[in-house]
Amino acid sequence: MDLSRGCVVLVVFLTGCQGASTAGARSAPGTGQVAAGFDGCQLVNAVAHAPDGSYLAVAHSDEAGQQGGVTLWSSEGELLRGLQDSAAAAGDELTGCFALAFSADGQQVAADCLRTASWEASSGRLIWARDASEVRGSLINGPSVVLANSGKTILWHPDASHQLSSGELWLHPGAASPDGKHALLWTPKGGDSGDYKLWDLATRKARWSLPVQKVERIRSWWQGEHVVVAHEAKLLWVELASGKIGIEHELPEQVVPMAPVGETAVVGYDCPRCEGPGCYPEGNCGRQSPVRIGRYDLEGKSWAWILELPEATRHSLSPSEKALVVSSERGCMHLIDTSSGKKLAQWSTCATRECP
Repeated sequence: MDLSRGCVVLVVFLTGCQGASTAGARSAPGTGQVAAGFDGCQLVNAVAHAPDGSYLAVAHSDEAGQQGGVTLWSSEGELLRGLQDSAAAAGDELTGCFALAFSADGQQVAADCLRTASWEASSGRLIWARDASEVRGSLINGPSVVLANSGKTILWHPDASHQLSSGELWLHPGAASPDGKHALLWTPKGGDSGDYKLWDLATRKARWSLPVQKVERIRSWWQGEHVVVAHEAKLLWVELASGKIGIEHELPEQVVPMAPVGETAVVGYDCPRCEGPGCYPEGNCGRQSPVRIGRYDLEGKSWAWILELPEATRHSLSPSEKALVVSSERGCMHLIDTSSGKKLAQWSTCATRECP
């Protein structure tokens, strides 16, 4: 993962398997239309589901990361609209997009492109846009954005801007809570050491800190009153109120988590963990041939099921934890039942390319 870019985002996931066929996996290319010069055949960099599960957003870019946009899809693979149209009409043409977020009420969708912008999800109307070309990293949080650079970190909102920290903060996947109230940010102390702090975005104060190392391999997910942190070979359930570690599970070498399922399982890659600078598990494991993903029982220490796919570099888990969506870099989308591993639906974001 390129932490200098810091493409990190709050993702609100599908609340079930609405619209997915239970009679077997379906394969069909999308059929909608988007702006001239942009289509869903570009690379897929992020996927985010609306809170009500009725549709999902996909962030695209070309190979160079210079051109792209955002598309909205139904959970069955029908292209609903392209958000680049709205931005271009307002004079704010999008470039390559790398991260997405919905606001907690689902009314807004934001994208971290070379410009950071937010739209009304129902109409595609552009609400605001900000030039992020000089920003080291951004964490989209519904209508607000955490902007980080080497000098300071600020919480930016269309109506106001507040400094969050005068020091350097690092962003990582899963760093913002779904309700938009908190963010987990890493403060370096030198070398690989640092503190992992829970920030209250309303008061702009850190509530607690957790000493950690090697930030490039940190991931986090939010479960009720806990945040689950994957660090090195461990999964830690940390209490939001106190910062105390409640549950701790060791992860075998071959288990690279996508997300926890309850407190006793994870969905993830069956793949050796990568090591060293620039380690990016989704890139390392998601491009192996074939890619092996499954559900791993943390207590029984065994795989409940394994599914092989040609590629799986992007993913998200529904809040109900019943459905996992994975995507290849080229836009082949799969909807998978997390209990059984059954593929519920399959489609391509590219109208001229079907999934293999």
